[in-house]
Amino acid sequence: MLIHGGHRPSPSPIPLSEILERGDLILLLTPIVPPAPSPAGAGGAGGGGSGTQDPFEPLGRALARYHPWVRHVPYTPRGGITSTHAGFIRRARAVVFVISGPRAAAAAAAGQPSQVELFGVARAIGGEGRPHAVVACCDVAELGPAAAELPAVVQVLGYGPRDLEAAAGLLFFGGQQLQLQLQQQQQRQRPEEPGPGPGSGPAPAPAVQLPGIASLQQPPGGAGDDTTALAPIPIPIPAPAPAPAPQQQQQQHRWIIQEWDEIRDLPAVHALWQTCMPRQFGATLSRPALQRLLQRDGYAKHFVARTSSTGGVVIGFCATYTTYLDSKDDVLVGSVAALLVREDHRNRGAGGQLHAEALRGFRKTRGVSRLQLGSTFPRLLYGLPVGCPAEGWFARRGWRMDRTAPGTGHEVADWVLAFGEWPAGEAGFPPVAGLSFRPCGFADFEAVLGIVEGQSGGGGRGNMAWYDQYAKLAESPCMGDIVVALRGVAVVAAAITYVVNSENSSAEDIPWARTISDDTGGVTCICITGTYAIYCRAALGEFYTCLNEQLTYLLRAEDDPATRDSVMVRLLDACVKVLRQQGMNRMYIDAVKGGEAGFQAIGFQKWASYMDVWRDA
Repeated sequence: MLIHGGHRPSPSPIPLSEILERGDLILLLTPIVPPAPSPAGAGGAGGGGSGTQDPFEPLGRALARYHPWVRHVPYTPRGGITSTHAGFIRRARAVVFVISGPRAAAAAAAGQPSQVELFGVARAIGGEGRPHAVVACCDVAELGPAAAELPAVVQVLGYGPRDLEAAAGLLFFGGQQLQLQLQQQQQRQRPEEPGPGPGSGPAPAPAVQLPGIASLQQPPGGAGDDTTALAPIPIPIPAPAPAPAPQQQQQQHRWIIQEWDEIRDLPAVHALWQTCMPRQFGATLSRPALQRLLQRDGYAKHFVARTSSTGGVVIGFCATYTTYLDSKDDVLVGSVAALLVREDHRNRGAGGQLHAEALRGFRKTRGVSRLQLGSTFPRLLYGLPVGCPAEGWFARRGWRMDRTAPGTGHEVADWVLAFGEWPAGEAGFPPVAGLSFRPCGFADFEAVLGIVEGQSGGGGRGNMAWYDQYAKLAESPCMGDIVVALRGVAVVAAAITYVVNSENSSAEDIPWARTISDDTGGVTCICITGTYAIYCRAALGEFYTCLNEQLTYLLRAEDDPATRDSVMVRLLDACVKVLRQQGMNRMYIDAVKGGEAGFQAIGFQKWASYMDVWRDA
């Protein structure tokens, strides 16, 4: 592994630790490439796991261990750097751009810009004042003369996980600081703890060859190629270490509050989940599924309550997340996603200690402007289940549930439709002149984001983190999972569909469709804009209440594309068709505000109901 420095006069962005402050966003731009094993000896152990995993996900996770605020956005050689990427670049404090190839000549032959050229576009958008670094998963010399314009480059010979994790360490600390950090870690070892020796202890960490900074303008082997001056300095890069020992606190009574350790605590936490949650949530969520939901590097912080600090029994658990409220990078929502205490240990202070620890963590996080009782994405439960015996307990801790204003306990429901109950049948509802539906394409995506941004986050709206769910699909193969409604050529509505075991991030973030059955697909984040309904409550609930819940009236009256009911019902019909084509027989819709009579009238059954509870931080 090498760090190269270009000839440009701007200062090197490496190490990132010297230019980033708490809350600053790192944008990681990576090419969409198939998983491939690292070259032999490159330090990788395969290309990144399963064939559906983004090979560069380990790089994002490794950066998030050093600095939690990382946004990972892919790009394609054909699509290039789009206006969507430009928005992310302008929000970032620093940009890490990954180049995998192909060589410039191969890209030109394919009619595509080279990745070096795409980096130039990204850098031009960000401007000279925004630090840019490059990770090249190839020989930098193969990038051609244009590589001389690159800033500091971390070169690896492949994109195996170990290569990328080592690259993250160099990006964040640089060579000398990383070596110093390792020495400090060794000095903190207990005196009686023997260091690694011949025949015992862990294997030594792999050495990374770090040369002095040299200009890329000099071709290898040419005049001025001073191999002596570039003698490599071995810098040991540690294997991924376990999380540091969590800080322990002895609070009221005898409970010890610790940050959870995934390997140590997962079995006990899953057992708590099964015994404390209502059956439809507790009995159906497997341990691996719960683990995937809790494992959100950089955006999750969970706590356990123990009976003692040394091997004590886990008697309580609290899951928390921080996510972007809307399109702004400095406005976050802190979610108390779950708070569980063993029944035989309740009313003894453990829940209060966990709750206080969660809120304390949000206060320490810059940008948290809203607190939610429940979770956005990933979705454990949207809110406190209706009828939960703990409602009074949370109310005494400042969570309003008097249903007098947004965020004070209004009912939100999940619904399931068996396609055999859909009134329109397989043929669907008759089309309406001027109103059409199709999968989202690149040409639609900016308009879709505009709709979502207008209905996300602030202003009393509870559509928290919807913008991120749509933005994750930018440049991804799953963009077509978004169903858009058009009035003429204008996008007027959108919804995200997903199926079990797909690459769509919503399928991982919302686990409940798969717990219903393998042939249940999902629909989430339904947005209707302009003169149409913003909430399903307006689009279906109030409409059906006024019209005595008669579906026939809805279809008989004005089939006008400007009618909000026509858009909503036919958008659902379009989603049914999309999911049918993928072999689904049911449809699950999450977090619908109101509209109970309307959904029941068109065949839906209520699956769960929650209280929508949030407040300003």
